[in-house]
Amino acid sequence: MLNQSYIIEASYILVIAYVLYLLIFANDKAFTRNRIYLLTSLILALIIPLLSFPVFAREVITYSTPISVSGNLSPNSVIPATMNWEELLAILYWSVFGLLSLRLVYHFFFIRKVLNTSKSIIKDNIKFVITDKLTTPASIFNNLIVNDVNIPQEIIDHEKVHMDHGHTWDVLLIEIMKVIFWFNPFIYFLAKCLKDNHEYMADYIAAQSLESELDYSNILIQYAKSNRHSPTLLNTFSSITKKRIIMLSKNKSNNIFKSLLLFPIFLAILTLFSFDTYNVTVDQHGNILSDSIPESRLDTIITFDAVTGAESIQIERVYSNDIRTWKDTTIIFNAETFEEKVQVVTSEAPRTEIIQQTYTTNEYNMKTGDLETKTYRRFPQELVEVTDTIVTFNYDTYEENFQVVKSMAPREELISKKVTPRNMIKEGQNFDNVKKSKGKVVTKLRGN
Repeated sequence: MLNQSYIIEASYILVIAYVLYLLIFANDKAFTRNRIYLLTSLILALIIPLLSFPVFAREVITYSTPISVSGNLSPNSVIPATMNWEELLAILYWSVFGLLSLRLVYHFFFIRKVLNTSKSIIKDNIKFVITDKLTTPASIFNNLIVNDVNIPQEIIDHEKVHMDHGHTWDVLLIEIMKVIFWFNPFIYFLAKCLKDNHEYMADYIAAQSLESELDYSNILIQYAKSNRHSPTLLNTFSSITKKRIIMLSKNKSNNIFKSLLLFPIFLAILTLFSFDTYNVTVDQHGNILSDSIPESRLDTIITFDAVTGAESIQIERVYSNDIRTWKDTTIIFNAETFEEKVQVVTSEAPRTEIIQQTYTTNEYNMKTGDLETKTYRRFPQELVEVTDTIVTFNYDTYEENFQVVKSMAPREELISKKVTPRNMIKEGQNFDNVKKSKGKVVTKLRGN
């Protein structure tokens, strides 16, 4: 399921946006301003929960203690997780998400089929698509879908407003958000407000060619037929007839003060949900107590590969209150004695969930003499038992000491592999898992 904090923040933004729209903007005929407000509110609900600007924060202090290697390590036992209510909610969310996605795709291909198979003509620079699939006129992008080209000019003008102002893009955005936030009732309220605003704007512009709004209202009543089963991506002429007639009778609003409110409203929402202001508690030595650190934060990390010259970008969510113990195998080189010491280092650090991570490594195949370029996908939170074979070279006796250790490590998955022939290996080239000394090769093999 989507992250809980993301859902909560996005839901708050949708609620605030809807309430403010009803209180301040809904009854005005400033249609362009209202459209800007509604679209910006929807986009902010998508983006703002992903932003985090800490006003006061400090780094989490980690400690590490070296442990000498003596035989095999006893890995921590992993207790298999049982299904809980969060997993059940995740199954429910993705099931409904999948069904609504299929529904949206079906509507898209249905409209595409109508556009491709129906007869079309160009009249007054407008593409008319003639079909009997719909009972009243509708439009999508630059296509006017009708069952008869002999319709009143006012209806053509109405649908032309939808096409000229790109209202289909608004509808597409709101339908995608309804799929993502299907559980939030306020997304449906805002969707209705946006579609209503489209119709009010088109009615107002189309009615300008008539002597009075009453003539246009009669046309609305005449074409007030049901199109409930029409695809959701269409701008349908026959919708919300009563409210549209009421809105036509209102005077044009030009309240500059309300328009000036847009910027402070959006700035307030950004400040409220993106700037994380908090205090941390420290002990007498100045160390931060983990209980006072916010639960999680998002970090973007860019890693540069000096061998390939490529950059990999990963997005991490750090859970500061969930401190876990990690074991890493390291090799320490003594520059004075030319000895290498193998250590297993135990460290405590916040749990980190890698939202997106892949990496590429160059590995030397000892059997074929080829350089293999492999790309791995890493699953940091899925720990499995791995066996590492560590080779230590003694420069005094010229002997190699083999040690086999077991530890818990994130599961890795090989997703691509490219083998480079031996004759393409450059002289003196360094490899990720190979170290050469005095004619001998010391290799740390990947866990299996």
